[in-house]
Amino acid sequence: MGRMLALDENDGKPLILPTWGYYPLWSKDKLTLVQIFTDPATEEIVKVTVATRRAPWMTFASITEVEQVD
Repeated sequence: MGRMLALDENDGKPLILPTWGYYPLWSKDKLTLVQIFTDPATEEIVKVTVATRRAPWMTFASITEVEQVD
């Protein structure tokens, strides 16, 4: 994944805004999607979501953020 560039209004120099790496994992029936977002600099997992739908042609009705519980 790349980085986005924007111009800072104060000095006109490019400002690099961080972006997340994105890794989608699909179930074989395409009804469940697990999305893993990572920090590209460290590869640390920042966020994980799980999305479900009733049919492959439908939009996702439920998106849930999940986390590791110790």
